[in-house]
Amino acid sequence: QEGWGLYKKLTDWCGWGSNNWRGRYRYGNTYAWEEDFKRSALGGKEHIYLDTVDLQFYVGHGGPSSFTFCDTSHDDKWLTPNDCYRSWGDNDNEWVALTSCKVLADSHLANWARCMKGTHLILGFKTNAAADMSYSGTQGYWFARYICSGYKVAQAWYKAADRSQPTGRVVRALINELDCLNDRPSSGYVCSDSWDWDAWVQTHTAGSEPAR
Repeated sequence: QEGWGLYKKLTDWCGWGSNNWRGRYRYGNTYAWEEDFKRSALGGKEHIYLDTVDLQFYVGHGGPSSFTFCDTSHDDKWLTPNDCYRSWGDNDNEWVALTSCKVLADSHLANWARCMKGTHLILGFKTNAAADMSYSGTQGYWFARYICSGYKVAQAWYKAADRSQPTGRVVRALINELDCLNDRPSSGYVCSDSWDWDAWVQTHTAGSEPAR
């Protein structure tokens, strides 16, 4: 329901006019593969999947050093920072959002930041992420709804947490350049793609004052 909530909201509600969201693929459970996020130098196909869409959204278990997949044959069960090192965004990708526990915890932030090679934002959780199977109560649904309502991408992620997560859960954005915090698809503005060695982080606690 989490992934479906985002997909359907973007394509049904925002799939018209200047927003013009279109779905390219939607894979779940055993059809979601680690290799679709992995750099081609390691045998992955991120250049065929993740890096052919503006927004890649994923839901699954995770931790500071990886997020996980059900299928173990394409290629394995864990996507690590080394698997995506300097590969995301050199084609089309702008934003990667992960409803997965603790992927953006303090210990591996720099490693995940090094996956960005043009990707503007990696959005995720510092703490555990709560799952809601009601479709309209999910992080994905509210993330899409706020994007469609004209919010900046990072703001939409934080506000989705306020609506779908227990108070006190912590979400984050890894930011390629500070101007990427101004990415607002509804108005057609996105920051310039960048490939360098600095990155920023912004943190928001669900139910609290705005992120800093």
